[in-house]
Amino acid sequence: MEWSVKSNTGKSTITDVEFQPGDIVISYISHDENGEIARKDILKSEEDSFKKDEKILGWWSHVVKDEEDPAEAKRQALKSSEDLFLSLFEEESNDVEDVNILKYLLSIILERKRIIKNLGVTNSDGQIQHYIHVKEKKEYEVPIMEINAETIERIQNQIGFIMVG
Repeated sequence: MEWSVKSNTGKSTITDVEFQPGDIVISYISHDENGEIARKDILKSEEDSFKKDEKILGWWSHVVKDEEDPAEAKRQALKSSEDLFLSLFEEESNDVEDVNILKYLLSIILERKRIIKNLGVTNSDGQIQHYIHVKEKKEYEVPIMEINAETIERIQNQIGFIMVG
């Protein structure tokens, strides 16, 4: 299964203003009031007025392109996946299970695309996978999550609109 971050909705979550080519957009992944994972896209200029709270799981930013060709769209989706993965290690969240599932799924994508390299299991109980970011040479520990049919269904129900197969 191929997963990547889906393109934004084309307008700001805060102001409903349509994004224009050249705009810098920041996308946040957080829990909504119902506890479901949600995506919020805002303009960089709206960042100070955006009410960030402790429920943010991760984020990434990108520049809106004029007309994206398929190759550029794929490159941007992969870059967004990489940025989201890296942000999951920066943000502190009480939603450890959802963050760990996102880390695990994104690590599979990024390893396959050779953005991170698998260094093996690092703890005695075999529950932590050790990776190194190829370009930055920074190391990350990713919990190995049991992904079963129920987990896949929950992920598809909660974040199917964020990540696509």
